[in-house]
Amino acid sequence: MIYAPSDQPKRWFKVSECVWSSEKDIAGKACLEPLYPDLTALFVDNLGVPKLSFALIYQELIQIDSSNATIDGVKSLLWSLKAVLPLESGERPAFADKIASSPIFPVKMPDGHTKLLSALDDFGIIDRQHYAEALGSKIKLLDFTLDEVRQLKPLIEWAGLTDRYLSRSVLEQTVVDDELCIENTHLIRNLTRKAGVFVR
Repeated sequence: MIYAPSDQPKRWFKVSECVWSSEKDIAGKACLEPLYPDLTALFVDNLGVPKLSFALIYQELIQIDSSNATIDGVKSLLWSLKAVLPLESGERPAFADKIASSPIFPVKMPDGHTKLLSALDDFGIIDRQHYAEALGSKIKLLDFTLDEVRQLKPLIEWAGLTDRYLSRSVLEQTVVDDELCIENTHLIRNLTRKAGVFVR
């Protein structure tokens, strides 16, 4: 058993409930590195406490139960996964598909509350602030700010969610109401004389 004095409540943990990491919250596990920074050999080499790794966080994510998971805890796991995401290959690994059915994406609903959804559900991702301001109260959006979305870009690409960006979903159209238009012959003549310059 390993004692984690900074955990709330303070208690003893099994080795399987610990991780060697400086992160603050890994799905309720005790993070030992900040508590015992000079004892890496004892905890990792002798006792077998696992180091924070892509596989470890991935397993935690696909085992999430949305009924008892906290939004902040899931967000913390997503940030941790992004931090250890393997970047050596541009291809999306096949096992990334397993995460699609897991409720690991905090999504803000039109009524303002946040819910954990899977990639199989419909939601958008902010990549233009004016779209977020215009649509935020009308559609479901991933509950991260524009700056956070930019930082999470490698994770979003890895999860295959780039088609959820609002800029790829929104079609902007400019419409002129003919009834409100007033023809200005003087302006038309001026523009006609300058048209060649504008084109060049």
